[in-house]
Amino acid sequence: MLEIITVMNFVISCMLLLGGLLMKGQTDRSSGIGFKTARAMENDKAFTLANRTCGRLWLLVGMVSFVLTAALTALMTRLSGKTEQCLQAVLLIIQIIATVCSVVYTEMKLKKGE
Repeated sequence: MLEIITVMNFVISCMLLLGGLLMKGQTDRSSGIGFKTARAMENDKAFTLANRTCGRLWLLVGMVSFVLTAALTALMTRLSGKTEQCLQAVLLIIQIIATVCSVVYTEMKLKKGE
């Protein structure tokens, strides 16, 4: 079970990093990539703002979670199986919450028109 959670943490981290890189510079609304909610698709300015904002957040979350996952994996020999499993599970939950919060934050920023 521990290996599955660890692999999931690495995969999610890498997906956040890749998604963040792709979104951060996205300006073409017709592209298949990007932050595409109704509010973000209203105009080019909103689309660019949404992708820049969410892209940066995903890059940050992806980098932090990748480093934490790597650190927990490196400490595996020093931690008990249950302790590391618990920490990896907590990290997985934090990644999910951070991803959802980044979307909510981006939508709030779009609503304010910043």
